[in-house]
Amino acid sequence: DPGPTPSHLYKKEAGFGAPYLDFLCSTFPAQLDLSGRRIVLDAAHGAAYTLAPALLKRLGAQVYTIGCSPDGYNINKGCGSMDTTKMCKAVVHLKADCGIALDGDADRVLFCDEKGRLMDGDALMALGVIAEHRDSRLERKPRDAAGLTREILIGEHAPVAQQSNEVFRELGADQSQD
Repeated sequence: DPGPTPSHLYKKEAGFGAPYLDFLCSTFPAQLDLSGRRIVLDAAHGAAYTLAPALLKRLGAQVYTIGCSPDGYNINKGCGSMDTTKMCKAVVHLKADCGIALDGDADRVLFCDEKGRLMDGDALMALGVIAEHRDSRLERKPRDAAGLTREILIGEHAPVAQQSNEVFRELGADQSQD
């Protein structure tokens, strides 16, 4: 083991990754504008520590970062999706709209709301279903995410659930067990 890479080698030249950032931005709806949104981002001192904040800023958000100072040893240590405590507290303290926590290789994400409450994968899938079927028969009535998920997955919205499950299966979305 050669040991960690010195942190000065993590610093990228201006413009590094710009084509990939352009691509990522192109995957969002053109009308998406996060202006005025305050987002706490915890990148776990990992792979997306420069790209994730840059993406959110490009989309217009005001970004507060945690876990964006890798030193070769601190990846996932007390931060990111492995430990969301700092992110949740920062969201409340900064009066942010939400928090986003990645893991070190940025293949896992957890979110919290403006009150620092974590949202599980089922809640995120329910939000995805609502967004995908905005004009469908899904009624707009107050319910928690778990209730909405149950309502979508069983009962009268079975066709919506089947189509949505196919979309999420394609994306690889699931409730992480670790």
